[in-house]
Amino acid sequence: MPRATTRAKRPRGASAKRAAPLLQPRDVRSYLLEHAAQIAPADVDGLVARVAEVHDKAASDAPRHPLFRRQIDFALQLLGDHVAGRCPQIPFHTIALLTAALYYWLQPIDVIPDFIPVAGTSDDALVLELAFELAAAGVDRYCTFMDLPRESVLPAAARPHR
Repeated sequence: MPRATTRAKRPRGASAKRAAPLLQPRDVRSYLLEHAAQIAPADVDGLVARVAEVHDKAASDAPRHPLFRRQIDFALQLLGDHVAGRCPQIPFHTIALLTAALYYWLQPIDVIPDFIPVAGTSDDALVLELAFELAAAGVDRYCTFMDLPRESVLPAAARPHR
């Protein structure tokens, strides 16, 4: 007859090791950098041509995320100035990152689909905040050029020390 073994009971819901989240920050960063590398000037022009649609979507999506709304408005202003040729000193890397983040937000189905109440735009806000973080040098340059406050759009960790 086999010998009975005793096992220490684990509290309900406890696990030996917590499962890692399916989506890591490095995944979002990789996605954003990969898509920004594929942005062409015509993609920026196409996004700027949809500015009214983007503002309407921002009005409905962004009230729960004040930084998100400020970043959307700022990105549209920067991209509009880029397309109009008013700020040629801004690196295209900055333009491409912000464009890729806005296109991600405009997709209704993404990591957290936009139709899910409250949470639906959380991933969009994080992607845009990451884009601003990665593009901080160009955003800072634009703020200096336009005499705009960088504190209102750049995450604290991305602000240059002056």
